[in-house]
Amino acid sequence: MAANSNINEFGWYNIASPSVLHPIFTGPDSAPATDPFTPSAQYGFYLTSDGGTYYTQSSLNPVGDTNHQHFAVFEQSSTSGAEVYWLGIEDFNLSQFNGAEGGVGDYQDMLVQISAIAVPEPSTVALVMSGSLLMLGLRKRRR
Repeated sequence: MAANSNINEFGWYNIASPSVLHPIFTGPDSAPATDPFTPSAQYGFYLTSDGGTYYTQSSLNPVGDTNHQHFAVFEQSSTSGAEVYWLGIEDFNLSQFNGAEGGVGDYQDMLVQISAIAVPEPSTVALVMSGSLLMLGLRKRRR
């Protein structure tokens, strides 16, 4: 629906090296139902549009747009291991508004739901596997 939807690119970056971008979704793609990704421990999101690349850390935005936030984050659920957040993203830079959208944006040019999925620790997986092997061994021994 956004004017730049055919060229927008959404993804994540490691805040230690923000010039290395990891795309999740590009404009010509049809929206995936689920697109899993595994970011670094400290990461942010970005949107590349016709005005440049905008970051959740607005200080990294192009010159003249470093004081303008392009991301609005909303929490839907804070249940540990099942957190759900929504990102409302504005793809225009400040000079593109010309008085439209209140001069700050409507943050509905791209909406992204981010959901955490609890991944078991390797030690938990090892414990479950060893328990399963033990149960199989006992079952065979009884026969």
